Amino acid sequence: MPETRFCPKCGEECGLEDKFCTSCRTELRAPSRPSGARSGGGAADEGGFGQTEMGLPANAVLLNRYKIVKLLGAGGMGRVYLAEDQMLGIPIAIKVLRDILIQDPVAVKRLITEAKTSILLAHPNIVRLHNFEDGETTKFLVMEYVEGETLDTRIANQGKLSEADTRAITVEVCRGLEHAHSKKVIHRDMKPGNVLLGKDGSIKISDFGLARLCHDSIARLTSQLSAGTLQYMSPEQLDGEISELSDQYSVGIMMYEMLSGAPPFVTGDLPGQIRNKVPKPIDGASPEMNRIVARCIDKDKNRRFAGIRKLREELDGTAEQRRKQASQLDQHLESLKSRATAAFNEGRYADAVSLWQQALAIKPDDAGFAGSLQRAQEYLARARQGRAPKPEDRPQPDAERLQRIETLKAKGNEAFAAARYGDAIAAFQEALSLNPGDPALSQALAEARKQADLLIKEAERRKAAEATQQWINEVLERVQGLCQKGSYREAEAMLQQALQHLPNHPQFVEQLNRIRQLLGQERTPMPPQPPKSRRKWWIWGLAGLAILVILGIVGNLMDDGYVPTPAVEKPASGVVKPPEEKPVEPPVEKPKWVPPPVERPRPIDLSGSWNYALTYPNGLVKSGQMLISHVNQQVSFSTTSQYYARNYAGQNFLNYESFEFSGTLIGNLLHAECIRGVWQVNGVPQNFGPFIFNLNVARGGRIMTGMATDQLGQTATANVQR
Repeated sequence: MPETRFCPKCGEECGLEDKFCTSCRTELRAPSRPSGARSGGGAADEGGFGQTEMGLPANAVLLNRYKIVKLLGAGGMGRVYLAEDQMLGIPIAIKVLRDILIQDPVAVKRLITEAKTSILLAHPNIVRLHNFEDGETTKFLVMEYVEGETLDTRIANQGKLSEADTRAITVEVCRGLEHAHSKKVIHRDMKPGNVLLGKDGSIKISDFGLARLCHDSIARLTSQLSAGTLQYMSPEQLDGEISELSDQYSVGIMMYEMLSGAPPFVTGDLPGQIRNKVPKPIDGASPEMNRIVARCIDKDKNRRFAGIRKLREELDGTAEQRRKQASQLDQHLESLKSRATAAFNEGRYADAVSLWQQALAIKPDDAGFAGSLQRAQEYLARARQGRAPKPEDRPQPDAERLQRIETLKAKGNEAFAAARYGDAIAAFQEALSLNPGDPALSQALAEARKQADLLIKEAERRKAAEATQQWINEVLERVQGLCQKGSYREAEAMLQQALQHLPNHPQFVEQLNRIRQLLGQERTPMPPQPPKSRRKWWIWGLAGLAILVILGIVGNLMDDGYVPTPAVEKPASGVVKPPEEKPVEPPVEKPKWVPPPVERPRPIDLSGSWNYALTYPNGLVKSGQMLISHVNQQVSFSTTSQYYARNYAGQNFLNYESFEFSGTLIGNLLHAECIRGVWQVNGVPQNFGPFIFNLNVARGGRIMTGMATDQLGQTATANVQR
């Protein structure tokens, strides 16, 4: 149990032996046990310590119901304990408030009001508040217990998180805030310390509104403001203005800290920096992520995202998917419009009616579509009666329409030259709707669509390359962490596995050679490098020849019997005695260094049948079977799934997917890419792009979780279980 207590005036944490506060020099009173607590199985000790200053002892029971198990931590609000609800028989977390808060009636009243609101929040990403116990001398919060760690603890241990982990954590945080904002509840104190990461993979937000009220009460009573919470406050929050956009700013600062390892403002004049200084971009983060973070922490709240939901959609890919769907919808409508106009001009009125009806099903409020459909229906009725005019008898486009066509052609050609293929396609389609069947316009439209498809494929290729590079960076970071711990054997094994997936990768080979040099093993040859410039080889040749000549002369002298004779002493009698021969000791062989045995973890075998589910941001869930073959870190598997998906017109189409993947398991990280497969919609084969899985293996190989980028480039949360 930490031997500290808090000052009742300023809240400073002091030692048990301190008689005066180390900050404000207030005399510290002798602590006493509150009447609401008793030791388990024994009577209350009159000379005991107060729970908010020294902490409650193990087995203490509050209100004859909550049995204290152990201390979990301490903070500005008070101490947090793991306890057991003896009435319900479940583990709970109890946060006992500090004396400085208990002694202020205004603070207690506001806390009770806020607790009543927070109790109504029920969401998987929010720590559930069960009750606020308002005793005479003891006031504490009863909350859901989450086994795991806080986000600030993970950042302190890892230094910084990957972009994928940052996105995943922030998306779940946004889901919780989105639910709270829908209930008109603002957190007001979002920071890594209030984000809990459960061992089961859950991500939950704690202390809704309560922490901010406690900090405000402490600041009002002591005229002090905690720097730890100030770092995440928005400029308008410093001026007393609270809104949902303030929570969004705090989330942006959290993202900045997860990606860089520290908040943008740590020391100095924090309020001045928060109001005026623009943080520098995050090194190592993608331009897209820097753009999202910069928009969240914009000084002007009106330039931030319109709501926390918009931020979540930017992070989980929903916004990009909607923009892509809107673009595809516009292209589909333009295609229907062009085909319907062409059918009408050619006298195929039934086809024109059918195409206009499809366009109206997608966009019912379009007056132009409705008018064109009515006109086509009238001509169809006349044709059935033999009174419809022939196509060649209808009037040709007038001068005004021809001028409009030429303007659109020029606009399309200009956009095509500037590589703005979307604008070019729109211009050519509109021109074709005014003059259907024009071969030049049809050819220009086909070429613009071809270039647009090439651009999309190049973007998908770059996206796949970025995913591979991200995997490489994660492997190198893990290798560096193992080397810092001295686990060179494990680092060597991880690099060997990585080289099986990417043979002769220069960074992997370089790191492996460094580790083997430390271990005294044979180095792996580097991949062939470009030829270096020629040196003056003849100088080195002459030097080598001179050395050989000198060695030859010395060798001849030794062969002729020339051995230096040791000097001998002449005794007084004049008789010369030969020198005494000393016994030659055999050379002592040094024992060879043998590396100590390395305890390797038990290998994970993923072979077998699995069930997988891909959950998309729009609510679509694709589930199916996965058959895995796992041999020597090489993992190959096949997936099959069948599901219904809704198209733009609201119609359901049956999708059938069967893909084969090949990948590598390095540590507990599985990276796999699709090598072949089949995708059919209503029995019609479809083209598809790269399909990538990035999974973390947990629970001894019984479950895998992570992210997947499907054949359309859409990101989904993957959950795979045996």
